[in-house]
Amino acid sequence: MNQAPVPAQHYIQRETLLGCAINAAIALFFAALLFHNTPTIPLWGTQGIAVDLIPTVFMLTLFGSLAISLLTRQRLRQGRIAPPQARPSSWISALASLPLPARTVIVAVLMTVALVPVTCLALMTLAVDTLAFWPFVAFKMVYAAIVGALSAPWILKAALTVRSPA
Repeated sequence: MNQAPVPAQHYIQRETLLGCAINAAIALFFAALLFHNTPTIPLWGTQGIAVDLIPTVFMLTLFGSLAISLLTRQRLRQGRIAPPQARPSSWISALASLPLPARTVIVAVLMTVALVPVTCLALMTLAVDTLAFWPFVAFKMVYAAIVGALSAPWILKAALTVRSPA
């Protein structure tokens, strides 16, 4: 029994929420793995929050983008997702025209360059010099979910726009 294809907008919302939850779980795992013996994590320094944000944003975006792009491609081929009704923006069309490896790296770099400095500035403005372990873990989980919420819709829209395997 075949089901009707999921409308593209519903698919984007569902996959974005799922990606946020997965990112939060990954952040929990790596925060616990890497910082479990650290009672407080400073904002600055080689073991600091600021430095940790760079691979966090880059890797979550890179691997999340790759995974959702491949899954979306497969689901489109299977007819499980209805093509988007609206024409994509020129930004999404340009992103969709890139080969998948380039698309994922570009989005990961853009997210890292945009989010890490803004986050560090926000933490400095809030006078956050250090975080105890559990507040740091909570911060990482919320932050990872936000990274997913910001990046997944772009990638999903681009993946839905691609007409050939890329």
